[in-house]
Amino acid sequence: MKKVFLTTAIVVCIICAMAITATAEGEPSVTVVDNWNGIVAVSGTAEPGTYVSLTVFNPNYAESSFAAGTQAAIGHYDGVVAKDANDCAHAGNYCFHFKINGGGGDYTIIANADNTKFSQTLAFYPVTAKQQSIKDINTAANAGTISGEILNTAMTNFSLKDIPLYAGTDKSAVAAALKALKPAGGFLWSAPADIDAMAVTLKTACLIAAYNTDNSAVLTSEGSLLYLEDMMALSGTDELADYTNKIADKSLVMNDIFASSYTTIPQIEEAFKKSVRFRVLVDYIERGYGHIAGYFTKYNTYYTEVGFDFTTFNGIASKGEIYSAVAASTASDIITLASEFNTWLVTSGSDATTSGGGGGSISFGGGGGSAPDKSDEETEKEPETPVEPDPPAEPQTPVVETVGGFADVPVTHWAAEPIKVLAEEGILTGRGDGSFDIDGTITRAELIKIAVVSTLGETDATAENPFTDSAEHWAKSHIATAVKAGITTGVTDKEFNPDGLITREQAATILYRAVVAKGITLEKAGETFADDASISDWAKDAVYALKAAGVISGRDGNNFCAGESLTRAEAAKLVYTLRNLK
Repeated sequence: MKKVFLTTAIVVCIICAMAITATAEGEPSVTVVDNWNGIVAVSGTAEPGTYVSLTVFNPNYAESSFAAGTQAAIGHYDGVVAKDANDCAHAGNYCFHFKINGGGGDYTIIANADNTKFSQTLAFYPVTAKQQSIKDINTAANAGTISGEILNTAMTNFSLKDIPLYAGTDKSAVAAALKALKPAGGFLWSAPADIDAMAVTLKTACLIAAYNTDNSAVLTSEGSLLYLEDMMALSGTDELADYTNKIADKSLVMNDIFASSYTTIPQIEEAFKKSVRFRVLVDYIERGYGHIAGYFTKYNTYYTEVGFDFTTFNGIASKGEIYSAVAASTASDIITLASEFNTWLVTSGSDATTSGGGGGSISFGGGGGSAPDKSDEETEKEPETPVEPDPPAEPQTPVVETVGGFADVPVTHWAAEPIKVLAEEGILTGRGDGSFDIDGTITRAELIKIAVVSTLGETDATAENPFTDSAEHWAKSHIATAVKAGITTGVTDKEFNPDGLITREQAATILYRAVVAKGITLEKAGETFADDASISDWAKDAVYALKAAGVISGRDGNNFCAGESLTRAEAAKLVYTLRNLK
């Protein structure tokens, strides 16, 4: 009885929908699930509770044939009620899985959802046709060249002839990429896994060919690269997140990748990662250089490998000038930038200063950053000493009242009260030279310490520190406590990077978790920051919860500046405000 009901419903639905204009919006996706057994999935999205029907017409048949009573026209029909989510891994809230039988050809697939009809054609052939294509490819590749006819037949037999990566890419380049992918023993064809592997290999050849021919038309959409997650092993990587959220001109990454040719997907993945690590330094989504320190920490191993002299750099007290020069560089690649960086280290602290600072300049992106020579008059002329110097004048500089015993924290500073209170309680300390260093940066370990002390009150003696790089660190107990309480995680399973600098969005996430660990519930703010697009998705809940609670605010222009380093003054204000939450 149920089958009769579905048949009637589908006939009515098809006839009623015939006059409806199809639209690309909401069009379902067609996926070959099992090449060996001919299993195909059609999935999409419809209003929950609505009836969705699917009809598959056999090759050489159409709706008119079915309406005329030709029963052989129908290869499959079914119907479901759209739910909140489907029961399989495909996107959307409805999904049909059906089996294609017969000799193969162009199957017409019609779906009716929300009173809209979608019609697509799927070229599908039986496993015997796929096996024959694999044998033909092996023979042709061994002979020297895979012809266009053999390639096109294979793409047709594997239902890939109409995908954009193949339809819009030079076929000779696809054939060359496919030949390069062939293993020494040839492609196999006798098992289901062999057939599915060839389907993946054909798509892989198309992607490689598109990159080798600089085919931006099929590789990009709205200025961003496609296929980074579904065809490359980049999902969840720092580089993909930084590419998505932190790079201003994404076409630069594409151009970097186009500069080389490839034979495998991992080669493209590595080229992508290298480009992002370079571009995120010099083409950051926001102005300024606060992001540089964080990326020097995140990608330290790579920057060291390409020649950045961090040993000398770490011995420099004031790094702001160098950070600024790196961000402003017009270098065309990471090797050139590393050379410029090292040249500046040689002159740093002598006569060179950043332009707009003390009168000199750092030359980045041009000739290497050397400082101008002093004139003969400056270097050789002896200073004149007056015979009778005037008596010293009375000091004219008014005495500035400071707090916490820190000479650089005037009582008028916006973080004066938090610094004073936290210093008195021993939660924060100065630099040892009488200063607090209000504009200096703060490390991951320092923030974890003040977060743990200010919210949990004390360290947990039973907590274990899982990180090899902080087992003997002064903050090891604070790190262990924070990990156990769910406040933080490491940069890897075995590394915490305790002395690495922390960005504003990382700090917001840690402090938000500390509040949650304390048992406090915060609501998410309704108003967003002006640079919301630059805030990582994983940090947004924390950022806006703390914003709503009045714990954090933006910098100039209502910008949160997520990737810039947190300053010591900002850390003091954040922690002080958190302590007073109820």
